[in-house]
Amino acid sequence: MARKGDGLIRWTIVLGLIGAVMSQQSTVSQKLYEGSQKFALNFFKKISEFVDSDPSVTTTNIIISPLSVWTLLALLTEGADGKTLRELLDVLNVDNQNDIKYNFKNLIDTINVNTSEVEISSLQLIFTDITQQRQQAFDDNIVQFYGQDLLRSLDFNSSPQARK
Repeated sequence: MARKGDGLIRWTIVLGLIGAVMSQQSTVSQKLYEGSQKFALNFFKKISEFVDSDPSVTTTNIIISPLSVWTLLALLTEGADGKTLRELLDVLNVDNQNDIKYNFKNLIDTINVNTSEVEISSLQLIFTDITQQRQQAFDDNIVQFYGQDLLRSLDFNSSPQARK
């Protein structure tokens, strides 16, 4: 029977296996790889502490993707500057934005697997309010450095569209 806190141990093993695969990929910046791994472990630690300390949490069947959270925060660094950028980089465990910008595609390509036996893929999107104009440089950087158009504009005031 699963006990609270067991999930962190299981995920540490999974991260170790992913790390073994990624460490063999020389095209991924070592700093970016280490930063994403450190973020994932810290993320799981915080979630595990929350689950263990909150009596209202009655299940250990929780699925969370720290990679998805990490990649979305990494994408947001493109639109941040000053204190916000420094805080994002600190949370992501990355020294500078260029480590993310120039190695992100390689990191995602390393993680995404498509063989006849298994397929692993990830996709993150950023939804912005259609009434708020984004800076063109932000849009251009997302497309150029992150591989595809990951931005979607929605009318947040239109309930049916916003719910989809």
